[in-house]
Amino acid sequence: MCQVFNISIIDYGKDSLILESVHTESRNDEIIKLIATQYPSIIVVRGGSVAIGSISVSER
Repeated sequence: MCQVFNISIIDYGKDSLILESVHTESRNDEIIKLIATQYPSIIVVRGGSVAIGSISVSER
C-alpha cells in the first residue's frame, strides 16, 4: 500500500498505524477515501509542522 500511494509508515502498533502522506490536498483526499473503504476508523491530521505522539511500546 505504501509503495502504491508513495506514503510512509511512521509508527505502528498491534491495532494502529501512523502514516505520512505528503501530496496535494486533493491527492491526500483520494488516498483517505480509498483507505477508508477498508479501515473504518481513521484520524487525519493536516497542516504544516505538526507533532503526533508515537504509539506506546506497551501497545505494540
